[in-house]
Amino acid sequence: MVIDNIYRLIEYPGALQVVNFAEGKVSLAVVKAYYGGPLIGNALSTMREHMPHIDTRVAAIFRHDRPIRPQGSTIVEAGDEVFFIAASQHIRAVMSELQRLEKPYKRIMLVGGGNIGAGLARRLEKDYSVKLIERNQQRAAELAEKVAEYDRLFW
Repeated sequence: MVIDNIYRLIEYPGALQVVNFAEGKVSLAVVKAYYGGPLIGNALSTMREHMPHIDTRVAAIFRHDRPIRPQGSTIVEAGDEVFFIAASQHIRAVMSELQRLEKPYKRIMLVGGGNIGAGLARRLEKDYSVKLIERNQQRAAELAEKVAEYDRLFW
């Protein structure tokens, strides 16, 4: 579960949290609204105009650490933490309305080859170039035998 949560944060740069439901078909994502996002300074009701073919719902907004019940007339402000639900395939599109999208990561460096570090490295290796730093030389050698693509570094 920890590995899945970290993986989703890497998969969606700029997201504060992403939780999947319905076997990964639907996601709840949390992003901080930044200047430059098309929806900043506009009412939530304009989301449909910006994304006519994407069905999404804003579940909550936190402004200055206080919850706001979102309504169509609610104006999105820079700095708001926006919780929204959408089909997983549309998460990036909705994020792009609230902030300038960051480029997807290509290279990932992980420190620690314990259960979480090694598990995350295995999960990431298909889509990313992974560098795993492990200070224990014996553990690094064990990991390298399992996965040839890892770069090994020691402290």
